[in-house]
Amino acid sequence: MTACLDVGGLADCLIGYHQGKAGEEILDTYAEVRREIFLKYVDARSIKNLDRVSKADPWTVSETDKFFGILKELKEDKQALKDFLLKVSSIEYDFTKHYDAEPQTNGASNNVGEKESAKEEAAASLQLQA
Repeated sequence: MTACLDVGGLADCLIGYHQGKAGEEILDTYAEVRREIFLKYVDARSIKNLDRVSKADPWTVSETDKFFGILKELKEDKQALKDFLLKVSSIEYDFTKHYDAEPQTNGASNNVGEKESAKEEAAASLQLQA
């Protein structure tokens, strides 16, 4: 799950940069935010889960572990399962909120209109020189 969120967040940052909606600093923001989330939530949760599972009896863990009990209950209720899977998590982050209101000129735009304007300006400049 965290890998998907990492990739999704990075994609939002790269898309924002490519479209001129964010500067390079959005990548620094991405690195800081994902690192903070990892240290605060992911690593701590992983350590607790590993500790919990390592102390459990593998033959009875599905009956005795609270999390496995929740999963069993969700298996019976499709809507509850869907709600559980789509629930907003503490490890999600919306990087698009760091997009600028005004597009930046970062040389990475794919906008055809901007390319045409640049071509027209270059042509006009060449005509003036001639």
